[in-house]
Parts: sequence; C-alpha cells; structure tokens
Amino acid sequence: MELITYYVVQPYALASNGRTVIPLDAIEARDLQDADRRASFLRDGWCGAIAFSRTGSWALGEWGDAEIIRIAGSVPDAAVLALERVA
Repeated sequence: MELITYYVVQPYALASNGRTVIPLDAIEARDLQDADRRASFLRDGWCGAIAFSRTGSWALGEWGDAEIIRIAGSVPDAAVLALERVA
C-alpha cells in the first residue's frame, strides 16, 4: 500500500449580499510550501482560505487526519470545525 499526501487550499469569498462567506472551488497544491503560499495569496484576493493536507491510500480509500497548514483571512467557523473533526 502506497501512502500519499495531498495538499488542498479551500478559498472563500463574500457572496453578492456582502455578508455571507461561500466556498469557491478547492485548489490542489504541489506541496506544503505551495499550499501555505497559495492560502496567503488567496487571502488578499478573496476573504480567506484554509490550506490543509491529508495522507492516505487512494487504493484502500483510507485517509489519516486532516492537518491544517494555514487559516488565512476570514473563513467560516464551520469549515474549520469540519476539518478539526476529521483530525
């Protein structure tokens, strides 16, 4: 069984009503540094982003806990709690 680690950045933006924070399409990152850099960059263009990683096996469909790399800017509390529940 080959374990892999994948890195994701989940950006968030304000909805058209100017009050609701909504998720945008998740972005795959190359590595930890890339995920960290992208989250920081997206914070400036949107309202915030969460960078995280997970390690596991695609073949077995088994994944370890989510590891939060960075929370940048404003993100919904529920999004952070959801990742922490996976951890």
